[in-house]
Amino acid sequence: MAVAPRVERAVEDARTVLTPKGRRTRAHLLDVAGGLFARSGYDATSVSDIVRAAEVSRGAFYLYFASKAALLEALVGELGAELATVTERLDGAGPSLDGTRRGLDAYLTFYERHGRVLVELDSVGSAGAALGAVAGSVRRELTAAVERLVRARGAGGADPRYAATALLSMAERFAFVWLVLGEEFDRGRAVDTLAVLWQQALGPPRRQTT
Repeated sequence: MAVAPRVERAVEDARTVLTPKGRRTRAHLLDVAGGLFARSGYDATSVSDIVRAAEVSRGAFYLYFASKAALLEALVGELGAELATVTERLDGAGPSLDGTRRGLDAYLTFYERHGRVLVELDSVGSAGAALGAVAGSVRRELTAAVERLVRARGAGGADPRYAATALLSMAERFAFVWLVLGEEFDRGRAVDTLAVLWQQALGPPRRQTT
């Protein structure tokens, strides 16, 4: 992720310094905490809740994370590789409907796995500058990828940043209603519908000028 390099360095340092058992314990804490944040919310989840669900001691928790906020930062740092896959798919979408569909399918897969945590990031962003920066970085990277797609396709002459924000907001809200609020939708039809709407909005590729 482009923002919050301190988070990335902390994640990489943890991978480098910890023993294999330590890395497994740390990964387990991240998985358990992510599930609790998704079900109960960040504010309602305590360190005691996390260690109880993970079946580790409080001392073990603080061996890996200085605080609950530090754990959340690490959790978001772990999303970087998956976020990179989404942006690569959007960058490679090209002019075809299939390409647009692949980009949106990657985004919905990412949101399906991490959407609830991302919602929590928005709600706790005001709790600290670091969390706010991390929360904003996810949206900025995704918006930048869609903006590159808009610039390549033209989008009927719409302002690229505004158009990218509008298109991503459409996909994000749809994903929230489907994957967080629990509205029943067929995955294939959802991806196809969003792809058609994006394709219509993006328009044909720009002609190269000489």
